[in-house]
Amino acid sequence: MPPDQVRDLRSAISDLEQNRPDRTLAALERLAPQPLHPFIGHTAALLHGQLTGAFQQRRKFYLNRSVMPVVVLVPDEAALLEALEGWNDQFFYPILIEDGWFTPIFVRSFQPRAVVRWAKTPSEQKPQTLRKALEQRIARHNRSFNTPTAPPPPGLVVIDPDDPQRMAGLALALGHGQPIHLLPNNQRVTTMTKPGQAEKMNADLFEALNKAGLLKPGQWCGLTLAGEYPLRYSSKQGEKTHRMAMDDRLGRTPNGLRMAVTGRLWGDAPQSVYMAMGSLFLNPHRALLFDDYPNRGGTFMSYRLDHAVATLSDRLTIQHISGKDASPLMLRKAARTGAPIDLLWMNTSGNARDMALRGKGFPSDLPCDRAYAFYLIHSYSAAAPWSKNTMAGWALSGGAYWMFGSVHEPYLHAFVMPTGMAHKIKAGTPIAFAARHLLGHPMSRPWKLAAFGDPLFALRTTPAARQPVQSIAYTQAIDEENTADALPIAFHDALLNHRDSALPLARQILQSANHAAPGDLARAVWLLYRDEQYQELAVIPPLRVKSSYLARWCVWKSGLILFNKSAEAGSEQAARLMLQRLLEQGLDQRPLQACMDRWMELAGGAKAKDQILAFIKRQSRKELPGASKKVLESTLKTLEAADSK
Repeated sequence: MPPDQVRDLRSAISDLEQNRPDRTLAALERLAPQPLHPFIGHTAALLHGQLTGAFQQRRKFYLNRSVMPVVVLVPDEAALLEALEGWNDQFFYPILIEDGWFTPIFVRSFQPRAVVRWAKTPSEQKPQTLRKALEQRIARHNRSFNTPTAPPPPGLVVIDPDDPQRMAGLALALGHGQPIHLLPNNQRVTTMTKPGQAEKMNADLFEALNKAGLLKPGQWCGLTLAGEYPLRYSSKQGEKTHRMAMDDRLGRTPNGLRMAVTGRLWGDAPQSVYMAMGSLFLNPHRALLFDDYPNRGGTFMSYRLDHAVATLSDRLTIQHISGKDASPLMLRKAARTGAPIDLLWMNTSGNARDMALRGKGFPSDLPCDRAYAFYLIHSYSAAAPWSKNTMAGWALSGGAYWMFGSVHEPYLHAFVMPTGMAHKIKAGTPIAFAARHLLGHPMSRPWKLAAFGDPLFALRTTPAARQPVQSIAYTQAIDEENTADALPIAFHDALLNHRDSALPLARQILQSANHAAPGDLARAVWLLYRDEQYQELAVIPPLRVKSSYLARWCVWKSGLILFNKSAEAGSEQAARLMLQRLLEQGLDQRPLQACMDRWMELAGGAKAKDQILAFIKRQSRKELPGASKKVLESTLKTLEAADSK
């Protein structure tokens, strides 16, 4: 590439990172008339478009549609497929697969004028029947893109026709006006794919992108994965084997030039549909920018969020927590009190299961029970998103409908500097696009960062126009006075209509927990936890809440709170009884070990050694979780070592 063109482009990018966007645009406009190297031209056009909102033109179909302020609740995938037929070019509305956890979160954030339930009996839902109906709907949808004069769509949706995320993928295709590519998948999201398999999948998708007319110089498009396609692949570089993000390899030419930005849906059918509807219908306007990097100095200072706050403050209501205030306590307070947060941007460090703040933070410090988009600069944040006790796992299961994180150790400079990124986001560039390095940056090669959710998700420049409520075929209003006999339906109705009966119904759900869906169980336990009913929660048997991690966590946390209260009051017996319950749950080894150590002090330490040993041996004879067994074994070894001295 010509050295002078490389120099001028790098200078333009540097100006943006130094909060001089006007100089960047001026430099790009000087470059534009010149005969540029194809790679330089591609990158310069991308940067100019991202700062001027050029991609908005590709999203006109979505941006120009009105939104009916109604939420339609459907019972299953078959009903969702039928309900999507109500969307047209003039207006559309959110549709959710009804559950006890994600449905109330979305409704509270969207604030509809009406919530209605699908009343038509859906067609037969045998797997082969549903798949055939889906494929017919996709074929009909794809035919609309065969018009030669039509502008290129904003992206491509890739659907595994046998995966529960398929309807969420269809919704995003219909919502944004994107063609669909069917790609059956026989692997799991947890699979560590081999490089050859990653290249094979990329070649297939690249051919589909080309067929859809999406490979244009100077443009990126979205590539949405709706299926459990592997998240990571292995790549040997020198003597090291790296765990790479599959999504950062897809949509690139063989030499690594990015032509598409990939995002993936997550979870089962209700969760993935919730994520799709969040991207299509929720527009963030209250943000928390949480910045630990001013505490660190050095290179970290280049990533501080001051300029991003200033840039976005006329678009968002921003709470900025920075420097000495960036503690787990302040994060919890901001996440759970005051005005709801619908965009969280964090600079931290740590691992998949903790944050190294001013005092160690944990995934459970992140927001829960609210709809939000989450951009996180943090190592290993998405290393195991299928585990709920991780940063990504907690956020996505708690209500985040969009997230950007890292599947392994990425190094700080793998992330785009926030100053330039904020200017792109403000211009309407999709956040996933703004978060990807342009060609020429040392970390622009395939690496370890991944987006969960719609890659086309962006801040709107103006709110979506809401039109008057119209009747929607095959639906009926939810009657506040007449709930159904079925307990889950009555529970949902109480939640959606904000009635006081929700908490009593939550208790009934817990009494029949063996038959409760995980979403209902999580909501019931969360209501009691939020109401500080710790004594009631702490005695719930572990088996009753095993189907929901959030329910297990609330029961576990209630036990920890009661244990600490007993210990502070000096009540050895009450602390011992609560420790026994915590051992039966065994959710986290570190706090469990701390409780064990504190109880031994209460019991009398070395003076009560026989009593302590008897307790440990009694517990060891039980069927306990692995974390509890490790705590008992570790404590026993410590006591035996003290004896030998």
